[in-house]
Amino acid sequence: MAYFWLFKSDLPSGMGVKTFSLTHLSLLAVSTATILLVIYIYRRQTDAGKRKIKWTATVLMLAVYFSRWLWVTGMGYPAYILRLLPLHLCGFSVILETAAVASNKLVLKEFSYSLSLPGAIAAMTYPNLGPYPLLSFRFFEFAMTHTLLILIPLLFVFGDGFRPNVRRLPQCIALFLVFAGFVYFINPLLGSNYLFLNYAEKGTILILFEKWFGSPGYLIPVILVFFFTWFVLYAPWELALRRRGNKK
Repeated sequence: MAYFWLFKSDLPSGMGVKTFSLTHLSLLAVSTATILLVIYIYRRQTDAGKRKIKWTATVLMLAVYFSRWLWVTGMGYPAYILRLLPLHLCGFSVILETAAVASNKLVLKEFSYSLSLPGAIAAMTYPNLGPYPLLSFRFFEFAMTHTLLILIPLLFVFGDGFRPNVRRLPQCIALFLVFAGFVYFINPLLGSNYLFLNYAEKGTILILFEKWFGSPGYLIPVILVFFFTWFVLYAPWELALRRRGNKK
């Protein structure tokens, strides 16, 4: 706990959690178990109970995510807030999932399922937190935020009866492309690499894609992965819909 609050430049080298290490796999197991437990409890609640759980998860997600601004300011690095803006997919998803819970709009729930969910799972699979150890504020904030990003769309689907519809997917893609276009013009102004549009960052699978396809060619397999992911996410629902149609 001696290093819990420290910023990365103040940490000793070699402390970071290695991808697919025992610590990382244990974190994934705890996160998965927590999500399954909350869904189990959620499904047995009244509508009022469900609202309380969903709003608790949403407010907690917002509070934990934006607490990192207070953290870097308190550690004496306020300018680093420019690297912690909600301009990655998961940061943008924190905003949109909150809007989905507040508005109950189908397209926002669809975005949460089709983009936020796989984005958060990818982030948990490849944390890319450099020198931060498990017992650090940054790792805690990251793990908590992304666990909740995964949980909320699953509550929509397995707790509220929301049914993903591939016909709403083009709207979600269009919304993301508008966001990506905005980020593309913001990155040069901030000297940032939001959405990894400028280069593949170390500690991510993008490095492997860059070896195969170069830069910016590494974005091509990212797009293909998304299309494959959408096939996996939507095929069961489309098959179920067709089966119901054939029974009528």
